[in-house]
Amino acid sequence: FKVFVLALLLAPLSAPAADYVWLIGGGYDPNSSQAQIEQNVLWVSQLLKTIPGARTQRIYFDDGDNPASDVREQMPLRAASLEPLRRLFAHGHVAGYRYRNHAIPKVDGGTERTALVVKLEQEIAGLRPGDRLLIVFNGHGSRNRRDPKGNRLWLWNSTSLDVREFDALLTRVPPTVPVRFVFTQCYAGAFARLAPGPDGNRCGFLAESEDREAEGCAAGVDAGDYRDYTTYFFAALSGRTRLDAPLPVNPDLDGDGQVSLYEAHLY
Repeated sequence: FKVFVLALLLAPLSAPAADYVWLIGGGYDPNSSQAQIEQNVLWVSQLLKTIPGARTQRIYFDDGDNPASDVREQMPLRAASLEPLRRLFAHGHVAGYRYRNHAIPKVDGGTERTALVVKLEQEIAGLRPGDRLLIVFNGHGSRNRRDPKGNRLWLWNSTSLDVREFDALLTRVPPTVPVRFVFTQCYAGAFARLAPGPDGNRCGFLAESEDREAEGCAAGVDAGDYRDYTTYFFAALSGRTRLDAPLPVNPDLDGDGQVSLYEAHLY
């Protein structure tokens, strides 16, 4: 079967209007920036480029274009008996992991809070009536047990944005611009409070409830092992699995020949 992304990504736009995508990802330091997060950002970026229609895509990841090592990757096992010692003492490797610079070919900036907010405010200032915005976050989140509005998105250099702060950022978006956000981090459910927004123009799709951890921060690079929200959500939209195989079930629940963001969430 053939499926399509509904509404936000493929619906006809009036001539002056445009679609915008923000892909925000990474960890708060090199140790927390696992390879799966990087691979998710890469995959979603490439997948969205294959969908018909024009859209402006921005990628904000870790330390931006700094060439320093910022991603932790698991090394493949070797059969040699000295493998444990190699992993422990080999230069650039720690207990089976190595650290390297991210492989995202073009980033628009890093995710350190101050710099990121400035960039996003600049993007918001350029939005016009009728434009549409999709925000995808792949990274880590933390829980505030006393106040769910204190649940956070963790950003580079151990900075963060909590629910209230992200809401304040989105209030700058013109009321005529629909906002859709896909948050895949642990405790993401707290960010449901961003919707529907003061003008009813926001809708979110969240990997977990506000008090539960999510899957998606492995250091391995074998996509066949990934079982996270990003992998299934965007597979439903593309009509193929992460490994380019047919989907095991049809996510088009209402049979209209299109897969909505909500149907992708249910899948």
